Parts: sequence; C-alpha cells; structure tokens
Amino acid sequence: MFTAQPNRIVITELIAGKSQAEIVASAIVRNFIEKMPKIDYQALLINPKVYLGCGDNAESASHYFTYGLFAPAFLQEYGTANIQTLIDLKFTSEKSNLYLKIAKANINNGEQSKEYVVLFSGNFEQGLTKGKFIDVASTTAKEVAV
Repeated sequence: MFTAQPNRIVITELIAGKSQAEIVASAIVRNFIEKMPKIDYQALLINPKVYLGCGDNAESASHYFTYGLFAPAFLQEYGTANIQTLIDLKFTSEKSNLYLKIAKANINNGEQSKEYVVLFSGNFEQGLTKGKFIDVASTTAKEVAV
C-alpha cells in the first residue's frame, strides 16, 4: 500500500508467508527514489510487527509472558491476578536504534471469535545522506525480512 502524508511517504507491505524474493516494498521505494531524485530524503523508517498466536484463551498470553519470556522467579506466582505486561526494549547498532515493544493483545476475527496474541512491534529509523538512500532502503528491507 502506498500512502502520502504531510512530510512522509508510507509504503506498507504484509510479508507474512512471503519469501525474501517475493517482498516488493524495497523495489517500490527504490523505483520511487529513482523517479524523484531531487527530493531531500531525510530518513528511512521501518516498523516491523509480528504476533504469536495464543488461541482463544486470555490466560495463554499471560502464561507465555510469565513462563515463556522470563526466567523462573518468585514473582511469577505473586498476586491474585495475571501480571499486566508491556515490555519496551531498545537495541543499539552501528546503523540505528531498534525500539521493540512486546505486549498482550487480541485480534477480533468477526463477531464470535477473538484470538489472544503476544504482539511484537518495533521501529527503527536510519538517517540518510545524499545519494545513499537507494542502497540503504534495499539493504535495510532485506535485513528486516530475514
């Protein structure tokens, strides 16, 4: 999907189930830049999202957080209700920072069903220098797809 907004152009592609060769977003970006080279591109921002399905039981997402992500500790059994979870992480590399948020969520699959998930969503931005955007867009998209 291609969307124009003030001060940004958004190219969105669902990549679930696609091989790296089938992903076209980086080619669209590269083509756009080649056709409009005089624009002063400032940064490339990529927002990956993926979720881990936990079924139709709300407890299963909490159980994944409590027992799947954390090492055994006394707080896993503390309290009278499931822990309320939201984890914010920051990873630093030479190119950019990756901000990753892990949270419980649910997906409505119509009126009758709801699927509980653990959602991993993040973003990273890479500043650009003149003439380097095409290579950066292509390389960064390939790194995210892997």
